[in-house]
Amino acid sequence: MSGIVNTLNSVVGGAMGVVDTLVSGPKAPPQPPAAPPPPSREDPLVVAAADAERRKRQRAAGRASTVLTGGQGDTSQAQVSAAKLLGG
Repeated sequence: MSGIVNTLNSVVGGAMGVVDTLVSGPKAPPQPPAAPPPPSREDPLVVAAADAERRKRQRAAGRASTVLTGGQGDTSQAQVSAAKLLGG
């Protein structure tokens, strides 16, 4: 008889554990560790990275950044008109 009682207690106890979990909800995960503070703009590594990025952009622009026209030259219409007399 005690074997049956133990079996019933384990089944009921297991079911109650499931019910308790469903009613109370899952446990919250632990908090992650705090993030380190961000580097300042005066940090030597940040300054070096900014300088390297600026130099990289300047090299990429090269001579093409100074050319104002394409390979065909200036293709816009010239503004020519009849001469006008001033003051008359």
